[in-house]
Amino acid sequence: MDKPNYSIGLQFEIPLGKRSSESKIKQTNLKVKNLKNQLDNLKRNLSSNLSKVITQLNLFDEILKKNIQQINTSVQKTIEESKLYDNGRGQLTFVILSRDEEQAAKLSYAANAVLYQKLLIQYYSLTDQLISM
Repeated sequence: MDKPNYSIGLQFEIPLGKRSSESKIKQTNLKVKNLKNQLDNLKRNLSSNLSKVITQLNLFDEILKKNIQQINTSVQKTIEESKLYDNGRGQLTFVILSRDEEQAAKLSYAANAVLYQKLLIQYYSLTDQLISM
């Protein structure tokens, strides 16, 4: 007990070329491949959704143009009906009906403009998601 000695030994082994390490490498490779497939599917879905939104935006652009034409037409009709009524050749009912048509056209335009803005926000969201990938 006069000269105490201590010794510690560590043994570190990495099994190279054995089945357990090969199995873990294959599992990791399969997980990477699966994640790549999921990413590709996500990109395809986003691209598909983006093309749908673009189609809807183009459609609503045409609808809004038609709504503007309808508003202009109904305003002109209201003006003409008012002139006829002022001259005593028209009825007040026709003036009221033309004003109702004018307001309905404006309401339709407003509703379609809201839908267009929602689609535009979806478009920006989808493009941001695609760019960030």
